[in-house]
Amino acid sequence: MNADRLYNDPDLARFYDIENGWGEHLDYCKALAADRSSLLDLGCGTGLFAAAMAEAGQGLVVGVDPAAAMLDIARKRPGGERVRWVRADARTVRLGQQFDLVVLTGHAFQVFLTAQDQSAVLRTIACHLAPGGRFVFDTRNPAVERWKEWNPRASRRVIEHPVLGQILAWNDVSQEAATGIVTYETHYRIMADGRVRREG
Repeated sequence: MNADRLYNDPDLARFYDIENGWGEHLDYCKALAADRSSLLDLGCGTGLFAAAMAEAGQGLVVGVDPAAAMLDIARKRPGGERVRWVRADARTVRLGQQFDLVVLTGHAFQVFLTAQDQSAVLRTIACHLAPGGRFVFDTRNPAVERWKEWNPRASRRVIEHPVLGQILAWNDVSQEAATGIVTYETHYRIMADGRVRREG
């Protein structure tokens, strides 16, 4: 599993929340957390869900992510000061605690491409899940083949960046014939000066 530059480059990490805001999937997770006293957010990214739950009065909230740039954003969120942020890999982290709810949102499970990595993450979850606890994750349905829409023409869009202004963004995608693994890149062209940033 390679670390995406989007998650480790501070400049690129700023793009994440613009295209990955709060949605119905997080409403669903929030409802599931209503009767839970502790939450572990694995692959928490910029901390949108974890910080919101802490600010709403969730008891113990821990967010784990391998990317320092994402955690820097998470710490500055409203509610972020109430979260314990841990820079670690979901495959190997051991916190010595158990939680009533463990979440893995934002299609984060899909970054674990091998059976070995997937098993390692599931062991982490089993280690941290309290008796009677609940594990929730989301993932794309591969039968829909949504990645066919991630080509430059179909994915071209303009987004507003709070500092850099208008950004022209597009995706590009490829699929390995032998494994079926889909990889993609996102390109960001800053309209003010023409600079292009790429993550993938």
